[in-house]
Amino acid sequence: MLRSKFLFALFAVLVLAVSPLTARAADGVSIAVVDMEKIFNDSLAAKSIIEQTKTMQAALEKDSKALQESLNKDKQALIKKKESMKPEDFAKEEKAFGKKFMDSRNQIQKERGAAEGALKKSWGELKQKVVDVVTEIVTEKKIQLVITKQNVVVGDINIDMTGEVMKRLDAKLKSIKVTVPK
Repeated sequence: MLRSKFLFALFAVLVLAVSPLTARAADGVSIAVVDMEKIFNDSLAAKSIIEQTKTMQAALEKDSKALQESLNKDKQALIKKKESMKPEDFAKEEKAFGKKFMDSRNQIQKERGAAEGALKKSWGELKQKVVDVVTEIVTEKKIQLVITKQNVVVGDINIDMTGEVMKRLDAKLKSIKVTVPK
């Protein structure tokens, strides 16, 4: 079943007639192609997400590094105090340090998880907006099938509607705010 659908799609792409943005397969199906990778790299909204990702990663890395340095200082101070402390007092402080270390690690993981969740939500929002724009174009031009460029083996470049999708998307959505919950 899947193989026959693939073969039909391949056949439809191979027998395209030349016409702007769409082609008619032998059975009259109107087909268009969208390069999702290009949209997810080059649209204004995608670029805004990418830039915010870089900023968030840098901030997380800076916080993580500062926390690591602070923990290293605390560990060194604890090691220096070991000689002058009773073993049971040292064990208490060592246990407290271990808890602080684990709490810090958990906090960093929590912050990274929240950032990843926010990014996933933003990319999902962009994908939905792309689908909305494609649907709008499909309705206007009476296109019956849209496939991603990544799934096309051979095809007529005149059926690629990526430029029009990108133009409309950029007009409607200049950026997407990545919001990390506190």
